[in-house]
Amino acid sequence: HYTSPLAFKSIIENKKLRFSDRYYLNDSSEGKVIMELCKNEIDTVAPEDETFKRCLLEECCKRYEVPQRDNFYVFQCSFSLDNDSLCLWNYYTKGDCVRGYNLHFKSGELKRKILMKSKMDDGRTPKIIASKIVYNRKKQIEIVKNVIQQFYDFSVRYNHYYKLFTVGILVDKLMLLGAFFKKECFQVEKEYR
Repeated sequence: HYTSPLAFKSIIENKKLRFSDRYYLNDSSEGKVIMELCKNEIDTVAPEDETFKRCLLEECCKRYEVPQRDNFYVFQCSFSLDNDSLCLWNYYTKGDCVRGYNLHFKSGELKRKILMKSKMDDGRTPKIIASKIVYNRKKQIEIVKNVIQQFYDFSVRYNHYYKLFTVGILVDKLMLLGAFFKKECFQVEKEYR
């Protein structure tokens, strides 16, 4: 976890990591990459069912413009699998500061500790999902196509009402999955969230 001296001090003194709302990060495409992919590749990722495809496209367009829905928030903490990244050192040592820090964590142990100590305002324990970031566009398309097909296959077992009803739930799933998609230009970060 690359960080500035001030953030390093806070982490060590308070024994806490900060998780940020993904829509307030320095990359304005956070959370939107997957919706952009769905919009631009709808004929590739969606089944041939025109009604389903149209509903999916409409929902993706809406969520691209207003991505966050009530009670659906993604907070994230970013790490790198590269323990000596020149671009990350450069980012955290910019300005007057010539010092940055790289804290090493064991992901399984960190996840267990977060789950033990974290509670939301309503008393529930948050769900923690961790993964490497997927940068490759072809791989992203393959993943999205697979998820959409699974939802479609499930919904087709019922009638059209359920098929169209599942589109909102499907897009929620895609938005969550989108926390692990970034543009290929960020591949040098080798990010893990």
